[in-house]
Amino acid sequence: MKKRLITFLGTGQYKTTLYEGPEGGNLKTAYVAHAIARLWKVDEVVALATDKAWETHGRGLEHALGNQLPLKVNKIPDGKTQEELWRQLDVLLQALSVGKDTELLLDITHGFRSQPFFAAGALGLLRMAGVLDGVQVHVLYGRYLPEEPDRSPIWDLTPMMELLDWAHGAAVFTTTGQGDRLVEVARRADNTLRRQLATAGRRDFPQTRPLITTIEDFTEDLATVRVASLISGYAQDDNAKSRARGSAERLLDALDRYRDQAASALPALAVVLKQVDAVAQGLSAERLASPEGDQAMACLARRYLKFKRYPEAAIVLREALVSRHAPGPEAVEVNCKKFDPTAREAAERRWSEIDRDAQRDVAKVRNDIEHGGFRNQPQSASALTKNLSKLVERHLPESEERPQGRTWFVTRHPGAVEWAERQGLQIDCQTEHLKTEDIRDGDTVIGTLPAHLAAEACARGARYLHLSLDLPPELRGRELSADDLERCGARLEPLRVLRGC
Repeated sequence: MKKRLITFLGTGQYKTTLYEGPEGGNLKTAYVAHAIARLWKVDEVVALATDKAWETHGRGLEHALGNQLPLKVNKIPDGKTQEELWRQLDVLLQALSVGKDTELLLDITHGFRSQPFFAAGALGLLRMAGVLDGVQVHVLYGRYLPEEPDRSPIWDLTPMMELLDWAHGAAVFTTTGQGDRLVEVARRADNTLRRQLATAGRRDFPQTRPLITTIEDFTEDLATVRVASLISGYAQDDNAKSRARGSAERLLDALDRYRDQAASALPALAVVLKQVDAVAQGLSAERLASPEGDQAMACLARRYLKFKRYPEAAIVLREALVSRHAPGPEAVEVNCKKFDPTAREAAERRWSEIDRDAQRDVAKVRNDIEHGGFRNQPQSASALTKNLSKLVERHLPESEERPQGRTWFVTRHPGAVEWAERQGLQIDCQTEHLKTEDIRDGDTVIGTLPAHLAAEACARGARYLHLSLDLPPELRGRELSADDLERCGARLEPLRVLRGC
């Protein structure tokens, strides 16, 4: 791999000094480019210089480098006007654009006025645009010490430039959920730190790799819409299913556990951890078939909307609504040994039967996205995203409140009906026998249902309020009046009934 050194020439007086490399080695010379070229064993030197700077130092630098190391000059304007500044940037971009077979060293020691700033901007632009992907880059600066004019350490400012990489990676992650860049930068910084510690004979490596790995796992699950793996955990091996934890939960735990070490070892990583934490918040639940799981899926759909990842948002919206109509957890818990695809299909049919309009609206948007608009009268992008956002907000509200529905009171006892009236309960439907297929998402069911009916009502998205009594033995088997119910402490207790997995 060849090495290219890009250096600036100014018009000031360069005095002979002992330039010292950061990893040992030194060279006495008036030109920092000469010292860098020898200490880093570069293959080519490109000098960026105005006409006056080249007249002042060009021949001297050529003589110092000798005939075996060619020097190429790229003339730049003085930068006295806005137009000249942009021409400077154009020259910089051309000089910095190298292939993966070239290691790049940028010396900013003698950059005049805005030149170092433009150099940093050009380098950052090329890195973020991917032009320098896979290219090793070093930013060097020879510091002049007035108190020690006979020695000048050469500083490696590359970590400062890598702040741009951190900023780019964090910005991409927090706006799109794509974490490849952030993981790449973190791994590179972690490996560099470990090499430095090992060179110094130290083995007290920071525990940053587990954190980086969990960020990668989380972003991979986001990229592939692995809902169960994200929220509650998933394992292919049946024996490991009970130990599986969602990647969102594992990431939040890793952030709590390793935050302090990360702040000490990789300060730039510590700066972006709040943004990482914010992306993972709200996406964890112990089980998918639970109110918490339902809320996590709603949160995931909204997060995809925020990232403008509309196909993923449509997928999660549909699956969240199917899950709400599941007959039991075996149709929802992907990580369960007894997950039943036929039960999942039954949940889809029930959703269509109970809320055909919602099913049709979601299918219309999802199919339009999925088929790339190849259909009669496809929606425009703006209409599609607007309709999708409305569907998410309507069916997966951000608050934990359920959609407003009907209140069912299931009882055959006149005393219970009178008791409900005394309590001021607003009953929409009073029935002696509940047909669970009539229950919709957001309904409330009151009664003393058998466990299997209560579970089915909950699976359909209803809130179940159990009519509880402290019934003494002498009143058992008797028809109770409203007064009897009050004396027995009649009350409504909210219960969430789930079938076992």
